[in-house]
Amino acid sequence: MQYLAEIHPKANLQKISKELEVLGSFDGYDIPDSPMGIPSILPISLALIIRQRSDSKRIIINQRLLDVNELFVNSLSLTAKAFNLEIAFTKGDKPKVGKEVGYLSSQEAVNIAKRYDVRSGMMVSLRKSREEIIARLESNADFFVGLTLFIKEFR
Repeated sequence: MQYLAEIHPKANLQKISKELEVLGSFDGYDIPDSPMGIPSILPISLALIIRQRSDSKRIIINQRLLDVNELFVNSLSLTAKAFNLEIAFTKGDKPKVGKEVGYLSSQEAVNIAKRYDVRSGMMVSLRKSREEIIARLESNADFFVGLTLFIKEFR
């Protein structure tokens, strides 16, 4: 098992640099794209800064699909291949600015990325039904990022 730190894309590069120093013992990083639909710097830019610091760290970009089309997913896949990055696809929250594009499913995006031999994955929400979770886990994604973990206390 690997332990990844989630790094939120910030415009302040000094803060990012300090955060990376503190989180340097993790196996890699997971970088969300415009969390909660709020504009932020593009995760690919942060991924490239991290890649310059370490060639061996695992870096996953969480790409929102509500905001992009097939051309962008193809271009992102080419970039991920060139810099040894992975992509996790998610529908994402509604954008706070602008209109949704949103016609690509996570599975379609995974299929595009795999054409470029890019390790690609999807989100799995534990709020979904057992059947929906199993169906997602049976897809051809290389990995899954778990969301909404419930911990029940047993007495």
